[in-house]
Amino acid sequence: MKTRAIIEFKDTYASMECHNLGYQTKETALAIISPTGHILSSTPLFRKAYGSKMTHIDQLPFHIDNLTIKARGLSQKAKANLEDWIAHTIILPMDYDRYFAQHQELLHLLAESPVVESVQALTYKTVKIQFSESLNDEHIRQLQGFILRKAGIYSYIGTSTVSDRNAHQALEWAKLDVNGRSHNDHKPAIFHRSKGLLGGFFHHGNQESIA
Repeated sequence: MKTRAIIEFKDTYASMECHNLGYQTKETALAIISPTGHILSSTPLFRKAYGSKMTHIDQLPFHIDNLTIKARGLSQKAKANLEDWIAHTIILPMDYDRYFAQHQELLHLLAESPVVESVQALTYKTVKIQFSESLNDEHIRQLQGFILRKAGIYSYIGTSTVSDRNAHQALEWAKLDVNGRSHNDHKPAIFHRSKGLLGGFFHHGNQESIA
């Protein structure tokens, strides 16, 4: 039975850059900024360190040019902790052409599987794939593992054998499921839990999930 899958990439550009540098996305505080200083993409550890509402480098608690701390009146312990974060923070300019090329390369790799009929980029972080076969939970985990190994990107995946709309709904359920929230009355025929890929993807070991 044919299956459509909607894949949402997490922290696309920041994850690609971590992968390029040889760092683990979950273990790196990294942000990608625009020429105007706006934060375009960041890793979860960066947001944990400096706040999830951080949108511009001017909001950082240190000066980006000389890494000196802006805040005054910090305790010695707090200052030492912040200095440690600063020393392990990476801020890089946006390199759109390189990221676009890597994104296209990933899509081509996904399209190489013999069970993939088509790959369509809906946005820079959302992709639709049509499969000629049905997918089970292990296939989903393998697909996620493949994306993680090839691009350093964690992903959510929703699938459906019925319609694109149901696949999008399954994606939203998958994101809730990964975040540890409960859900009820989902239909296994149109919903696959996404904790984790196919054809050529199926033969890779050591999968890693988002959780």
